Amino acid sequence: MRPLLRPLVALALIGILLMSCTESDVEDYQHPGTITDPGTAGALADYWNAGDQAGTSLSAANDLWESFAVLAADPSAEAGEVLTAAQAYAAACTLAASDMDAWADLERSISSFGGVKREIDETAREAVLGTLEAGSGAAMTSAEAIVVSWLTLGGLASLRDALADPEGTLPVEGRLASALEERLQDRDTAIVDAIADDNDRGGLLPLTQIPGANPAERINNYLAMDDDDPVKLACRASVPSWDATERQSSLDLLTRAGRGQLRWFADAGAGGSAVADLADQLTGDGESSPTISELTLDLRDGTTGEPIGGEAVVLFERLDQPAEAPRLALLSGVSAQSILSVPDGRYTVVAMAEGWARAVAPSVTVSGATLVHLDLTHLTAGALLFDGITAPAMSGAGSRVQLEASAASALGDPLTFAWTIDGPDPQTVSPSGARCSFYPEAAGEYTAHVTVQDASGHTVVDSTTIEVKPFAVEVFRVDFLNEQVDDFRFNPGERDTLRLWVANRGDVELRGQASISGRDGIEVHAEPEDWTLDGGRQTRWTVPVWIPGDYDAETAYLDFAFTVDGETLVQTLEFAVDFYVELDYVRSPVTGRVLSVSGVVANPSLETASLVVDRDRDEIYPLPLNNGSFEQVIILSGSTETRRVRLSVSAEAGNRREEASTGFMAAITPADFRMTLFWDTDGTDVDLWVTDPMDEKCYYANKTTASGLELDVDDVTGYGPENITAQSDLPPGEYIVQVHYYSDHGTGLPSHATVLVTLHEGTDQQTVESYEQTITDGQIWDVCTVDWNGAAVTAVRPGRDVRSAAPASLPIK
Repeated sequence: MRPLLRPLVALALIGILLMSCTESDVEDYQHPGTITDPGTAGALADYWNAGDQAGTSLSAANDLWESFAVLAADPSAEAGEVLTAAQAYAAACTLAASDMDAWADLERSISSFGGVKREIDETAREAVLGTLEAGSGAAMTSAEAIVVSWLTLGGLASLRDALADPEGTLPVEGRLASALEERLQDRDTAIVDAIADDNDRGGLLPLTQIPGANPAERINNYLAMDDDDPVKLACRASVPSWDATERQSSLDLLTRAGRGQLRWFADAGAGGSAVADLADQLTGDGESSPTISELTLDLRDGTTGEPIGGEAVVLFERLDQPAEAPRLALLSGVSAQSILSVPDGRYTVVAMAEGWARAVAPSVTVSGATLVHLDLTHLTAGALLFDGITAPAMSGAGSRVQLEASAASALGDPLTFAWTIDGPDPQTVSPSGARCSFYPEAAGEYTAHVTVQDASGHTVVDSTTIEVKPFAVEVFRVDFLNEQVDDFRFNPGERDTLRLWVANRGDVELRGQASISGRDGIEVHAEPEDWTLDGGRQTRWTVPVWIPGDYDAETAYLDFAFTVDGETLVQTLEFAVDFYVELDYVRSPVTGRVLSVSGVVANPSLETASLVVDRDRDEIYPLPLNNGSFEQVIILSGSTETRRVRLSVSAEAGNRREEASTGFMAAITPADFRMTLFWDTDGTDVDLWVTDPMDEKCYYANKTTASGLELDVDDVTGYGPENITAQSDLPPGEYIVQVHYYSDHGTGLPSHATVLVTLHEGTDQQTVESYEQTITDGQIWDVCTVDWNGAAVTAVRPGRDVRSAAPASLPIK
């Protein structure tokens, strides 16, 4: 969560954010908390409450938005007061996101059940989860965007500071930053016009605080001010108070930022009427004049065919929209038959009502008059839910066997559980509701029976069989002694060392052989061992384990076996397997062109990953990995404006691709000349040279020339980049660009080198030329010659020669 938002939830809960609401508003705004570990039946019973609760939170957010919008539209409102209202709205959105997450947790809990809940299949589950996750993300984005937007437009922070985000969590940040920058530029234009007219707009524009003896000096001084200068912030914040057009444009931006992705609608479709504004809400970002059609929603009892009773909650997601700009609407108070006006397109439609299992249309195409018919199943039709008995497949004599029945009432009724155990000698049986344990004293086959009954007399009977060996040996604890990625779990491609704690749970000494093996390609490098275990005693076993680099599953299984006199007891050990990418935090603002980026890819077998700057195909860096870790120097582009930079690191293993992103603000002086070298072989040293008209070479042994050329970094281990940059005050003449393959470090590999020649970086006149050549150890490639007349580039002439250089003529690194 963005640091600006961390205190918001607490503020909302103690009520100080709601000073503009009535006492009843405050009562309505109380948040009942989230649902945790509901179990399958509890999830179905609580499903309506979760959807209704999300609607209540969004309704509260809607009320708080109205309060914010009134203040934001008032030219006389204090910026701090409006910020408090924005924070209140943001807090409500944050809680709504939490509610939608809880709602999604319930959906996950009931996904495995079929039968009378046939609507809850895998396709439907994925569709609902996708919509709920999009809704949660949209609510959080609304929360973050409204605070960032008002901090900027209210003159409380510069755009750079408002967007400062160490976790890179705002997915529409680029779009939002561009929109806010446009508003600030329009405000600056209005301010410059007012300064030129020497018009303080009735005292609303603080002209006297801008230094200068005349309007021209004031304009220059104003434009030269830093964006976080208090005077500049105050000037920009004043524009909506005296410019009605800017005030409306700013309100439109705030509305798009805070409400554009997810909206709540009350009494939707009551009496078959269309919902005002629903079509606008579901219109895609930038979509002009979509075709609007009538969607008839028909919710019926799947058993009787009759319309369901009571009101429903319906969640719409328009599909085929950009992930960073979803379009969702939550409709409350929907009647069984409703006519809604929506843009043509594909939708996921999720409907629920109190006492009914939810129904979903995963992909509905709306074009013209469209009927969406959904059959709902009443929970009383399958009130008693049962998902079997959890039990070990095998155990040992004298050890405790733990059983658990997964059952509950969809109506919330209490259940009774009756347990019996059949077998040679079950000894103590300890039933406790849904759980039961027993201690088999003799080896053999045991069968556990359970009868589950609810308050209405519905009954389920089930049983399971457990094989009991003559002895009981158990792995009761596993420690990670050594990991390549320190996260106390397996990672693809990782070599780990485990310590197994093994106990003889019986009373007599056991002489047997221990062995362990992995499933699905997991290698365990431990030979079988002969052990003598006294009764009640334990031992430790160190086991090296290797997970294949392309391991796709999220769980790994090891089978521990102990064999005594031909009888083998097998225990399955289960471990989480995690593949992920992490990027270390980059502090804003970055002012140097050279930046070191570090992090980890949780797959030590991978040799490279990819780093992309601003999703630019020309700025994709191969990222060498060392035991999963990376530290890569990148070169940032200059710009006349402070800009937001987004870094993304991605890695692929097997069928999985993982990515992590972070963002920061960069304020880097652009270069008139920029020569950039990349090459494609790891562990090699290729150098960039530029020789000026005075025959002084800028390269690794002379990184700065008298003419103004400067080499930023000498990369000696592969890939680059290396940059030589200069400003426009260079002396006129020819600048010769060359590449030298300094050393292949014994690899014997040729390198394919690429040089980008960027002129007038960060301006409207920027040009980029690309040159490529394959060279071998010791060779020099003449890339091009840039002709500079002291004010502009007159020609860039490609070179052709590739020749060998005498090593003795070059300085040693």
